[in-house]
Amino acid sequence: MTNTAPMAATTDKAGWWTRFLAILIDAIALGIVSGILVNILYRGDPAAGSGL
Repeated sequence: MTNTAPMAATTDKAGWWTRFLAILIDAIALGIVSGILVNILYRGDPAAGSGL
């Protein structure tokens, strides 16, 4: 009796522009979250949280 692994479904890879757009959206989302956290933790003073 031989056990064969199930075949994995294959899909097309995302194109360059799709990946670029995903990175751009991620950067915007991280910027928004970072801004919210700075306002909460440092009372709106970004220089206080930068270590400068």
